[in-house]
Amino acid sequence: MKNNILDYELDDDSKKKPSMLNWAAVILLWMGIVLCILEGMIGNLKIILAALLLAGTTIYRYRNFENGTKTTMFVILVGVLGFIEFFPFLYEHSFGFGGLRIRIEFVMLSVAIFFYFTNREYLKEPEKNISEEEKNINFNKSKESFKRQFAGRGMDDLRRIVEDGKHVAPAIAAAKELIGEKEKKSENIKKTQ
Repeated sequence: MKNNILDYELDDDSKKKPSMLNWAAVILLWMGIVLCILEGMIGNLKIILAALLLAGTTIYRYRNFENGTKTTMFVILVGVLGFIEFFPFLYEHSFGFGGLRIRIEFVMLSVAIFFYFTNREYLKEPEKNISEEEKNINFNKSKESFKRQFAGRGMDDLRRIVEDGKHVAPAIAAAKELIGEKEKKSENIKKTQ
């Protein structure tokens, strides 16, 4: 059976492309804004602010999906705390300590949870892509540090470091180099005698 490889499978970009499900929570928020307009609540400052922020994050998310997703999550969390409103109905609970009152809006909390689970791969911090050159530089710096640290040790101790497998790769490389240097040095001493 012959395997057919399609061009899109050869893409080096391993990130999943956004689907309609990734946009579902944003669409739900826009439906809430439309409901507010239909209910005649367009004069409410919290709803106007929510519509403006949602418009901005929708455009930003369309142009730069990953960063726009993080910005959209922030706007949704502002809605959870009740600073902006996306829906004409509120199911909220407020609690406080002394003079500080915190309000949580449960519909928005549900939207936030839904948004998180449908977009969690875009909300993660990207892994650092370290080039091979940077890896080599870091390895060599580590190796040189271990060489200075191991410089006074004897051959048996250095061989143990290489053979026991308990040390990191730069330490083993440093021990091997020191063994090589000490063997050359002892050969040179023997030749001069």
